[in-house]
Amino acid sequence: MSLIPIVKKIMLFLLALFLLLVFIMIIGSNGMRNFDEHILNDYVFTYPDRNLTGISYRGDERGRGKVITARVDEYRVEGNKIFVARRPNETFRKESGALGGRLLNICEYWVIDTETHQVSQLEKGNAKVACQ
Repeated sequence: MSLIPIVKKIMLFLLALFLLLVFIMIIGSNGMRNFDEHILNDYVFTYPDRNLTGISYRGDERGRGKVITARVDEYRVEGNKIFVARRPNETFRKESGALGGRLLNICEYWVIDTETHQVSQLEKGNAKVACQ
């Protein structure tokens, strides 16, 4: 009895298992790395991390990129407007020299007009959303 056919089968099995794992890692890492939820008119809710959530623009009518930075707690669409509740994320330097981040204990309210691309800060009484 020869071991060569058995070794070939084991090698093929290991190669198939390796390729399957690589495929799962590639597919899985795209969802783990960044979650984007389409909102309205090329505006998206980005979720790279719980404390780094924001609203970005991906269209061609204005500059692309972040419109409302971290951390967006809630948004709501009414007509062509997106109402946003945001807790600012402050970056600071630790004693060790490393950068750290913390959420400030305040809530800001914003509105994005998705037709004119105007972004305005609101008073709390005009907000239709809340921070968590």
